[in-house]
Amino acid sequence: MKVFGIQQRIWRAIYPTLVYILMSTAISLIIVVIHTVTNLDSMQLTGDVNDIERIVEVAMAYMTENALLVSLYGYIAALAVFIPIWIKTKARYPRWNGGRLSLPVALCAVGAAIGFNMLFSVIITFTGVTELFPSYDLVVDVVTGGSLVIQIIAVGLIAPVAEELCFRGITMNRMSDTKIWLALSVQAVLFGILHMNIVQGAYAALLGVFLGFLTIRYRSVIYAIIAHIAFNMYSIIISTVESELVLTIVSIVIIPVTVVSIIGLIRCKRPEPYTSPETAPAVGPRLNDTRAGM
Repeated sequence: MKVFGIQQRIWRAIYPTLVYILMSTAISLIIVVIHTVTNLDSMQLTGDVNDIERIVEVAMAYMTENALLVSLYGYIAALAVFIPIWIKTKARYPRWNGGRLSLPVALCAVGAAIGFNMLFSVIITFTGVTELFPSYDLVVDVVTGGSLVIQIIAVGLIAPVAEELCFRGITMNRMSDTKIWLALSVQAVLFGILHMNIVQGAYAALLGVFLGFLTIRYRSVIYAIIAHIAFNMYSIIISTVESELVLTIVSIVIIPVTVVSIIGLIRCKRPEPYTSPETAPAVGPRLNDTRAGM
């Protein structure tokens, strides 16, 4: 196995985040430019300098009205890039990958993720932190804007898979030969930076620690993907509920579910520690059996 120097290791851990940001930005610009160019005839341009302002105005209006749809294209492009990189990373760093799916762990991950979502929402609401950082409201408007179908596909499904492959599947696994706390911290901070918003970035980093914990403890990124989808889907669904009574009942139910889920994650049996082929015993039971259960 090739050994990388410290600078190469740092770069290999960081560059997926840069790729994600640059790709999303580039895809957004390309889509906006294509839309603007294809609609030049309908803008009734006169040829003076004000036409440039008009073109920019139309482009920005399209970006604002279709931000979630544009983001969806970026998520799909990122997913297409990260899948092959993750496959190679998984083969090279198997320590935190390869666990067989356990339904109890998956259910507990869902319950805990929803509980964390509610906790973050309560903290944000009662601290009034959004008044200090009003840009967070713009992010919420983008996430909850557009049709419900687009929200579910983009934010609820595609984005979680792409982000988990990037941060837990690639970045953190590439740091699997370092201290666990360092790998957890680096990927969580990068995950927070990706969101480019102080409020969202803060709770995204905390969520990243939990998702990283799932990946390390159960040696599979699948649980982080499931938990991330549950976290985002809860935000989408709860934003459509207008009844205060329903919200209150949901909150009351979620509290014990979260507690039970966290206890379950602590008590769920972990896969056996990964043992490389070079150090595995010639006889006896397989130490790299990846089964996990209660």
